[in-house]
Amino acid sequence: MATLTIKQVPGDLYARLKERAKARRRSLNAQVIRDLESVVDGTRRVDRDELLEELRELRARVPSPRLDDRSLRTARRWGRDSEGPG
Repeated sequence: MATLTIKQVPGDLYARLKERAKARRRSLNAQVIRDLESVVDGTRRVDRDELLEELRELRARVPSPRLDDRSLRTARRWGRDSEGPG
């Protein structure tokens, strides 16, 4: 295997890479190799833990509607009373 040295990595990028590796329980080196592979291949491998983390972050940012019995009954009633598509 080859060795690659990257010089003058901006501090904020280095910190983000370290955090990304830590969140995925990888070494910084392993994470950088994985990220480089996905960029060079033009593909993004789906990592289950990574996907779940992204979904958790999205869920935390997006307010979810409160569903209770009353709102569910109302929605059912509306669905029955409205005309279907077409």
